Amino acid sequence: MSRSEPDDLMLMAYADGELDTQAAAEVEAALMANPALAERVAMFVESAEMLRAGLGEPEPVAVPATLQRQMTRAIWTTRARSSVRYALPVAAAIAGFVIGGTYAPHLMFGVGVSTAQNQVEAVMHEVAEYHAVFVRESEHLVEVPASRRDHIEAWLGNRVGYPLHVPDLSTQGLQFLGARMLAVAGKPVAQLMYTTASGERVALCVTEQGADASTALMRISDAGFDVYGQGQGKHLFIIAAPADSSVARRLSGNITGLMQRG
Repeated sequence: MSRSEPDDLMLMAYADGELDTQAAAEVEAALMANPALAERVAMFVESAEMLRAGLGEPEPVAVPATLQRQMTRAIWTTRARSSVRYALPVAAAIAGFVIGGTYAPHLMFGVGVSTAQNQVEAVMHEVAEYHAVFVRESEHLVEVPASRRDHIEAWLGNRVGYPLHVPDLSTQGLQFLGARMLAVAGKPVAQLMYTTASGERVALCVTEQGADASTALMRISDAGFDVYGQGQGKHLFIIAAPADSSVARRLSGNITGLMQRG
């Protein structure tokens, strides 16, 4: 870490909303320039949230949306996963003993829901960025063409551990173009690409995670696209489409069953 970068004490103060405007701005500039610092802040933010949950403290000063997104992603990198895995139980234990000197086990085991939501949202943002790049392509839009549907289902289904089915969405005005494999946080992502009559691209994605990632349906807007995502069991299901796509809204109602072989 260079001398100009904030140390852990300052990063913790930033995570707790204790810095003045000028100091916070300096930290934010450092976070934008150094992803490793963003990973550290992500860990401190998660720990602080655990402590606030136990102690009933007020919410800290809001973190800018771009940094919130960067820190959410950082949690799901290999380095951050290792740090947070150990930091959260420690924070929970501290909170448990501070509250009247008693142990509060629910603080240690109540992390799952928010963690799964962060996980799904982080993957959704990554898919949105991939989508923004690939929709500009024509000849190289997909790796495997639609004519090899059986191969796509076997290949990508095996990679993501899912009984993958390429749905016929012609009644929704979508033509299947083919598929490709993405990689997010070291995990393969199966992406099925469709197009509308006007040439807009809609992607259906599924990826397997290492633990239960079940969540309610989520929606974000990123890079000019609407992205819907939902976790069910160990799999995440995602739809990426142009902003305000009515087709994507309709498809999202069955997002977890859309690509499953019957």
